[in-house]
Amino acid sequence: MKCPRCRFETPSDAEFCPECGAKLVLACAQCGTANAPGHKFCKKCGQPLASAAQTPIGTRFAAPQAYTPKHLAEK
Repeated sequence: MKCPRCRFETPSDAEFCPECGAKLVLACAQCGTANAPGHKFCKKCGQPLASAAQTPIGTRFAAPQAYTPKHLAEK
């Protein structure tokens, strides 16, 4: 398997790249199966694989208007 970050050829049982340290497996939250980075669904149970890195930054943080009190937002 090639590392998705540095393209180094890694051992098949490696969980991290021995060259750059990138994580090579993504565990499914539903069944615990190891999946390759970049996979969107678990290869065993089909559960969507989610990570913060895949979430667009705009959806990770609420807009200031959502939590700023109205009397302060108007200033």
